[in-house]
This record gives sequence, structure tokens and C-alpha cells, in this order.
Amino acid sequence: MIVIMRVTAQEVPDGSLLYKTNNVTLTYQKAIYKNKVIYNAKKELDGLQKEDSSITFDIFYTPLSLVGSILSYEKNTYAFPQGGYSVQNSYIQTINLKTQKPYSILNLVDETSLLKALKNDAYINTLKNIDLQKLKACKSFIKALKILNKPLHKTNHFTLYSFAILNYTPNKNKVLIRLIRTVPRSTTLTEYLQLGLEVTPRTNFKEKLKNNTSFFLGTYKRGRLASQSFYKK
Repeated sequence: MIVIMRVTAQEVPDGSLLYKTNNVTLTYQKAIYKNKVIYNAKKELDGLQKEDSSITFDIFYTPLSLVGSILSYEKNTYAFPQGGYSVQNSYIQTINLKTQKPYSILNLVDETSLLKALKNDAYINTLKNIDLQKLKACKSFIKALKILNKPLHKTNHFTLYSFAILNYTPNKNKVLIRLIRTVPRSTTLTEYLQLGLEVTPRTNFKEKLKNNTSFFLGTYKRGRLASQSFYKK
């Protein structure tokens, strides 16, 4: 049986359609997969407003990349207290739409390739507050992240679930990943630290990268990540 998959992608106001297939509907306010709500900014806002009516809140999501059922997105929450300073809280998350659970980068790309890219990263090799010798000796990506995160506060870590897909080069069989450090509550808009890593995808993920229903980082330019203008491939 041949199924025709219709895909829409465009830059539009908050509640209007960004992307739609037979299974997935995305806006800046809501994500739905097969009638299951993945996130709903309006419902979250209503809950926050009931908790504290003296603060005006705003929430929006930006889809970052979608390959198969693996969605990366950015969530931005703004709080505007009466007579106080506004505060922004942001984070990046990658989930499997089928399970609605966080999805590890290790399920998508070859760990040896990922470790090599991390160890050779130009920014990482300038860091003075980590043990570079230990990092170079690491055989596990999780242990490498522990070394990177050791001098950082727990709200400002690299994680297995905070990344997005920037591009895929079929002739080289390389996928460009942005590994993005989470951001604590802050009033600034340019605090994401992104590592640009070129790695080898796992075989099953490679086939999904070729699918014409995928989209990559930079399709929707809104939020803190977009403000950094790191979308160049």
C-alpha cells in the first residue's frame, strides 16, 4: 500500500500551523502526535497563572529538528513580576514522540565517532577547568560528559538529551549535531553553549535522515537558540 505523506513547514504566528504530517502537528504553542498532546503552552500558562496571579507568564516552544519520531525542541518560559525584573527560563529537550520520553543521542549516532568529535573539538581543547588528559582517555561518552560537567552547576550541564540535528551529508554519511548545554534561569538571551559535532549516524538512523518528512535545526527561527545565529551549516 502506498501512503502519500503531506508535509507543511512555514514561519507563522504562535498558534498557527508550523508543520503537519499524518501523525505530527506542530505549532509554537502545541505539539500533537497521533492525537497525544506532547506539549501545550496554553495549559501550562493557565496552571502558572493560577499559582501566582501577580506574575504575568509567557511560554512558547520552538521545534528544532525532527527525524523519524525523534523531536528536539526548545522551551522558553518568561515571568514578568509586577514592579520587578523579567526572568527567562529555557531548555532544550530531545524526545521520542512515540513514548514521550527523553531520547539519548547514543541511540542515534556511533559512540566512537561521537567521542572522537568531542575530544577533537576546538572549544573543548581550550578549557582550563577540566582534566583534558582524563577526557582524552575516556572510552565512554557518558564519562566524558561527567568530566565536562564537573566544574558546572547542575542546572547548566551538557546532557544526552539536549541536542538537535543541524544537517546530514549523504555522500560522507555524516550528521551534524549541535550538543547544547542547558541554561539556568537568566535574564540574558545568548547563554546557550553549543558544540558543533560531525559524527557517523547509526545505520537505522541514517535511513531516517534521508526521509523527506524530516526537518533540521534552523527551519524555525525563534527563541534563544535562534538569537545566537548558529544556524550556518
